[in-house]
Amino acid sequence: MEISSLFRQGYSKREIAGSLGISKNTLKKYLSDEKSGKLLLILNTAI
Repeated sequence: MEISSLFRQGYSKREIAGSLGISKNTLKKYLSDEKSGKLLLILNTAI
């Protein structure tokens, strides 16, 4: 995942959100969902 990779590399949420053209709130939600496993569940059911 590009977002989590950038975050692990030390980029700030503001930098990541700005470079991807999304809001910080969307980024926070994405990172939260990914951490809790919700994103994985959503992606697995979409397949």
